[in-house]
Amino acid sequence: MGAPLKWFPFYIDTWETDERVDSLTLEEQGAYLCLLRWQWREGSISGRCADVAAKLTVRSARAQQPHSHRMAIAKRLLKLFFTPSGDGDGRVVNPKLAELYALQVGKSDKARRAAQLSHSGRTADAERTQDVRTQSAAQSSRRRVVELEKSLSAHAETTTA
Repeated sequence: MGAPLKWFPFYIDTWETDERVDSLTLEEQGAYLCLLRWQWREGSISGRCADVAAKLTVRSARAQQPHSHRMAIAKRLLKLFFTPSGDGDGRVVNPKLAELYALQVGKSDKARRAAQLSHSGRTADAERTQDVRTQSAAQSSRRRVVELEKSLSAHAETTTA
């Protein structure tokens, strides 16, 4: 499932000043970012260390770490940064990211509704403008018909007289 939002807010000052993040190795920081991206896409992540460790598998054989190492990282990150999602399904969330996600989806929905309203307003304005143009063209045509009829009747009177 793709995320409705294709971008990820990253507050650098918060990251750089968080004592828990500062206590992580660079490898753990990368793993933490991986888990945050996973949550952003899916709304929550598995709370099972084995699932998280599997997610943290590096594709390069040279960079591959033993399963026990990935399990230790998974356990530490889940403990430090994630809480149960409340669904009772064993999934967890980073509370701050869940809050940001809800806020950003709300902003996105509001912007979409405003754009739709603006579009419908422009459509209605265009229809009103078209109606005015049509009425104006019809009135202009009626005037020309009346002028032509007058001209023809005047011409007919002069030719019969």
